[in-house]
This record gives sequence, structure tokens and C-alpha cells, in this order.
Amino acid sequence: MNLMEILKALFGGKALTFEQFAEKVNNAADVKLGNLAGGQYIEKDKYDDVSNQLASVNANFLEALSRKVCKLFF
Repeated sequence: MNLMEILKALFGGKALTFEQFAEKVNNAADVKLGNLAGGQYIEKDKYDDVSNQLASVNANFLEALSRKVCKLFF
């Protein structure tokens, strides 16, 4: 469901007071409001991609470091 469809379902084709809007948003399971102005939001898929890349880079680094240490001491 896209944003416009969600909003149409919330408003039901009529104007709402702030209290009515707040009640409908709070009772809607598929709606979550947040202030994005501070830049703290990142999409879950993007976060997962970066997190997986970082884990891969760390694993490769530790493997390379381990090989170098083994060459030095053994």
C-alpha cells in the first residue's frame, strides 16, 4: 500500500481535527510517523547492506592479518 492509499484510508474522504487524526494514526497498524529532519533514519535494506559489507571487510582484514602474523612468528 502506498502512502496516498494509507492517507486516504486514514482520512476517509473527510477533514479531521488534530485529535481525530492523532487517534486514527495511533490506531493504524501500518502507519508510523517520525521526524526525519535530523537525518537519523535509514532504510532497513540499506542498513543491512552496509552492515553486511562491513562484516565482510572485517572478516577479510582479520584473515589477512592472521596470515601475516603467522608468517612473522611461524
